[in-house]
Amino acid sequence: MRRIDHHKTGSDLNDHVDVYAMDRPDHEKGRGACHDYAIGHVDLRIMKDVRLPAFVTTTQVKFQHGPVKEVGINGASDEALLGVLIDRLEHFQAGPFACEANDVALEHLTGALGALKARTNDRIERGVEGKSEA
Repeated sequence: MRRIDHHKTGSDLNDHVDVYAMDRPDHEKGRGACHDYAIGHVDLRIMKDVRLPAFVTTTQVKFQHGPVKEVGINGASDEALLGVLIDRLEHFQAGPFACEANDVALEHLTGALGALKARTNDRIERGVEGKSEA
């Protein structure tokens, strides 16, 4: 388990939410990424007059582990998570929380999604999409 702090911003929420990679990067098989993440916070529970910290998992993210054509679909994609973030920000922008920072974030997220789609299209054209091939 490895703690990830990229999201820490100084805000009440982000500084109290913890993110952990629950597995190790899959370098042995040439894939080089983690597949399982836990997002949550530490909660102090009182049990028999002893305060025990407990990690409360709010969300688990399980990414695709292995090529679809070899193992089937077993997890989420980076593109799916970017789609969630884009949807949330688009809805904030349509309401009372619209701001320039959200516009900038949306621009970067849609750019990231476009780059990943271009990578996928390239892999499809080369006939290696869904396979353990570069």
